[in-house]
Amino acid sequence: MRFWFFILILISPTFVQGQNIAENKYRAVFKWTPSSLLTPETPTMQFGLELMPLPFDKYKLSLEYDFGFRYVLGTNYTERVSNQHYTKSGLELRYYYTPLNKTINSFVAFEGFYVPYNYVQKDGAYHGIDGSAYIFDVAHVKRDIKGFDVKIGCVLKFKFPLLVEGFVGLGFRNVNLVYSDFTNRKLDTSQHWIVFATPPSEGEQTKLHVALGIKIGYRIF
Repeated sequence: MRFWFFILILISPTFVQGQNIAENKYRAVFKWTPSSLLTPETPTMQFGLELMPLPFDKYKLSLEYDFGFRYVLGTNYTERVSNQHYTKSGLELRYYYTPLNKTINSFVAFEGFYVPYNYVQKDGAYHGIDGSAYIFDVAHVKRDIKGFDVKIGCVLKFKFPLLVEGFVGLGFRNVNLVYSDFTNRKLDTSQHWIVFATPPSEGEQTKLHVALGIKIGYRIF
């Protein structure tokens, strides 16, 4: 709800330019993705740069690279998870299917992304590659995430160089989960997890990925 409320405020006639915006021959837009700070497990301060030089400009195409690093207010550690280290990077090819000199541009984008994620977990359980269930006091966990999605969205332009965009998309992600450096690891013969929650499985898994967010951009030139 907050996302749509924010978009409605921005498209108010008080702020939005009513006429067409002059088209540039070369475009470079620096971006910030505030919605990435709201990611539950891996909040990130994420920035990006979108480029549309010739001949991309002719075909209404652009290339964008995004990079983010861990950033939280206070700490997002829990009693069982600590020492979190991760970054997020993505490369996006975007096609604008509406005229570039309009106030609102619609686009479709194809994005690939990568998130290397490492942390320490206490009092955990997991299914090993050998099929056995284990419990441990402490373990280091490495979770490599690679994925791809297709997004649609729109960009709202202003008289000044600021712009705002919203997007939604769907794709998949491949997660490779590895446990190591254990303290007191042993077979879970009690299988208490059957009653509560199934522990994660070590190895690779492909999962559905949903992309949703907003970006705030500044047109450099």
